[in-house]
Amino acid sequence: MGAFTAAVGGKVYVIGGMNNNAALSVNEIYNPATNTWSTGAPMPTARWLGGTAVVNNIVYCIAGSSTNAAFTNVEAYDPSTNTWSTKAPFPTFNNSVYAVTVNNIIYMVGGFNAAAGGRLKTLDSCNPATDTWTMLPSLAVGKSQSALGVFGQMIVAGGGLLEN
Repeated sequence: MGAFTAAVGGKVYVIGGMNNNAALSVNEIYNPATNTWSTGAPMPTARWLGGTAVVNNIVYCIAGSSTNAAFTNVEAYDPSTNTWSTKAPFPTFNNSVYAVTVNNIIYMVGGFNAAAGGRLKTLDSCNPATDTWTMLPSLAVGKSQSALGVFGQMIVAGGGLLEN
């Protein structure tokens, strides 16, 4: 549940997630051409429900949570070297957030943070070339677990997370 997923070089990467209420750091790689799975270097911080983006064939795993914590971690996986690196942290503790890449810039939309009032209206961007985050104008309505796409413009649809 809640794994970071990405496609790079014709392979699908399924990273982290949750199993039996425990955060995972696994990095499983599916090759559709051979219909086989392999294992990559594990993610340094076990977590789920973060945003995933790909820029220049590097997989960025952003924010997320574990059983007892929310994270601002940004960790980047390079499939060509099977290595991880740590990047500038995401500005807000956040989970159930979505990411999309447009012109090599990562955009993080909404998310959920109980301490900040639940669903977030945030829109942030990251330029991986400079490893910097920028806050952008807020959404009109807080969103988490939204559908996100780019069709000439960024479209955020739906989104909701049951709050206790």
